[in-house]
Amino acid sequence: MNDRPRRLLRPLILSIVLAIVLYAGFAIWGDARAVADSAAMLGWLGWGVVLGLSLVNYGLRYLRWQLFLHRQGHHVPSLMSAQYYIAGFAFNTTPAKAGEVIRAWYLKDRHGVGYADSFAALFGDRLMDIAGVLLLTLGVAFTFPDYRWLVGILGGLLLLTLPLTHSQAFHGLVERVASRLRWQKVRQLGLHLVTMLRSASRILSGRTLYLALAISVISWGAEGLGFWWICLALGIEIDPATAFGIYALGMLAGAASFIPGGLGSTEAVMGLLLISLGATPAVAVAATLICRVATLWFAVALGFVAIGRLEWKKSPGRQAIKD
Repeated sequence: MNDRPRRLLRPLILSIVLAIVLYAGFAIWGDARAVADSAAMLGWLGWGVVLGLSLVNYGLRYLRWQLFLHRQGHHVPSLMSAQYYIAGFAFNTTPAKAGEVIRAWYLKDRHGVGYADSFAALFGDRLMDIAGVLLLTLGVAFTFPDYRWLVGILGGLLLLTLPLTHSQAFHGLVERVASRLRWQKVRQLGLHLVTMLRSASRILSGRTLYLALAISVISWGAEGLGFWWICLALGIEIDPATAFGIYALGMLAGAASFIPGGLGSTEAVMGLLLISLGATPAVAVAATLICRVATLWFAVALGFVAIGRLEWKKSPGRQAIKD
């Protein structure tokens, strides 16, 4: 593994340790034996369905990523681009998912894609994720009034961010302010931000924007469907729309908490909402932890497989064998 991915290992390891501690705490609170018994109810078929739906999520989001790159004139081979995209999942639990910049590193080093364009794709990727999840919460926001404020605030920020991304006046303002700053690194960061926003404005417009948003809703809806399947397997009486909404609200709560990967906050919201619908603590904890393992941690595992494959292919030993 080259130096850049290695730098991200420390925060990732810390997040894994934190997750183990948190999940052990949740299991103890819900009665560890009862949680384990509830989790066993999913069965091999259930795990296959849930993991399959997670793969649908990842696959659709990768297609959206390719769409953003193509819109900027970059035609990276599909198999390689898929590996770069999946590699970013390895660092989903780093602060603000900053580890996902590994995609930009690979694109720059191996295909000469400028950072402005790759960061624009990362920005669009994250913005469309939030938009898709927000749309999935709308129906259930009225079922749980206590969480309307979260949906409203994030929805307002989204509605503000998109016009600013396209505003030439805003771009000019940021550029003027950045160019007057004394600190060179901060000035360069501001100017890079302007370049990134201009690139992002090209990919988040017209048919590309609507197609990206549709992909977001369908992809995150697939994982919401997986959560509903988990709930049914564990005996929780819940309709699909409510299950989608609980999953989406959990994701939004995790994003709003600014905790890496939403660890703890996402699980707490999902579990409490299930309990409010009549699920026992043990069943609610089991459903939540299964969902997180099959979505977040499954993605992290696939990310490491992708990085291992990418790094092994370029290793000196591998090259010598190939030659």
